[in-house]
Amino acid sequence: MILCGDVPLLKESTVASLIAHHDASGAVVTVMTVILDNPGSYGRIVKNNAGEVLRIVEAKDATAGEKAIREINTGIYCADSRFLFNAVGRIENNNVQKEYYLTDIMEIARRDGHKVSAFVVGDETEVMGINTPDDLDYACRLMEGTIGEGLIAGGKERGRGVF
Repeated sequence: MILCGDVPLLKESTVASLIAHHDASGAVVTVMTVILDNPGSYGRIVKNNAGEVLRIVEAKDATAGEKAIREINTGIYCADSRFLFNAVGRIENNNVQKEYYLTDIMEIARRDGHKVSAFVVGDETEVMGINTPDDLDYACRLMEGTIGEGLIAGGKERGRGVF
């Protein structure tokens, strides 16, 4: 598993579902994705006509057509460790920023003839990154609501009110 440290709302059940999907798919690497109305600066999931993942393209490197893709990379992956360690050593910096992108492992897997897959999450807030103070404030408000709902549900399950 590769998890992002700035995604505090990710649920254990979603991670378990990702692992189950990965195991069932037979892929060497699976990326967790989400579909956004406004994908902004996120990397796009490029698929072929059959819906198979071909690669991930960073927004700065994307063509106009690729920027129209709404399915984005969350930065969360499940991968076969032998494949992953081999692929990381083969990543190159052939992009606008001259950076080494972990996302290139998807294309490396395809070139090697391996299957790659995407696991689409339905709730975009669950995979939102915390990058600004406003993001942190929003995540805190979401968490407070979730905790409050859990307390209320717990009280009802025990046959009494929370208060």
